[in-house]
Amino acid sequence: MKRLLYLLSFIFFVGPASAGIVIKFSENKITQGSLQSVKLLIDEESFIKLDSFKLIGLTINETLYIQSVSPFTKNNSNDLEANATVVFIKVPKENSAIIETSKGKIGVEWENNEISPTEASQNFLFGNFEIPRSKNIFWGLFILIVFGFLVFIGIKLKKTRDQKLKIKKYLKNIKDQILSSNDYHSIVEIWKKKHEILNLYPNLSSAFSHLEKELFKVQFKPVQSELEKEEVQKAYKFFLDQIKGDLDGI
Repeated sequence: MKRLLYLLSFIFFVGPASAGIVIKFSENKITQGSLQSVKLLIDEESFIKLDSFKLIGLTINETLYIQSVSPFTKNNSNDLEANATVVFIKVPKENSAIIETSKGKIGVEWENNEISPTEASQNFLFGNFEIPRSKNIFWGLFILIVFGFLVFIGIKLKKTRDQKLKIKKYLKNIKDQILSSNDYHSIVEIWKKKHEILNLYPNLSSAFSHLEKELFKVQFKPVQSELEKEEVQKAYKFFLDQIKGDLDGI
């Protein structure tokens, strides 16, 4: 009798432990290849073994693929739990498997649900969607980053080119106004833009000073005679001769 009790106690306390990770499905009937929302339950010992081991993207026993996992939180039973999305890539022969990590093995167990096979091929399909391998994901992200970078550079270059064209057009407009002014009133308009022009070309300051000496002789009179206007026009022609070399660069 003592031997029997000892044997039973040995089986109870030393025998195989329950799975470290338990997967609970929200549906009883599952179709192979369909995405399923599940709840993952894991004890603290197994959680420590996981460490940096990633569950997301893991294929368990070439049968169950884990697509996503939310952060783990403690439930009322003091176990850690998380919501996850999984898919059976083929119909399992049993409802348990083993995950091997650098800190040891972790038992995984799921409910004995009814899993119906699909006619899709066994190459990790979700209908028409193929589960991307980590290498493919890396190259996809790399191509996306490169494409985004090229688009960013293209936009920057376009903005720079548009800005240069805008400045060039503005400078050409200033040059055309200066060269096309030949009567008294248009010369006065150029003088009014003196500060705007000098901000762009400070070296025209001396030429403007000479023009102002002649212009100020008559500009502030109530009425200017034709002879006075002609003198201003002569001064402006001299002004153009002085700045001709500077306007060639505009």
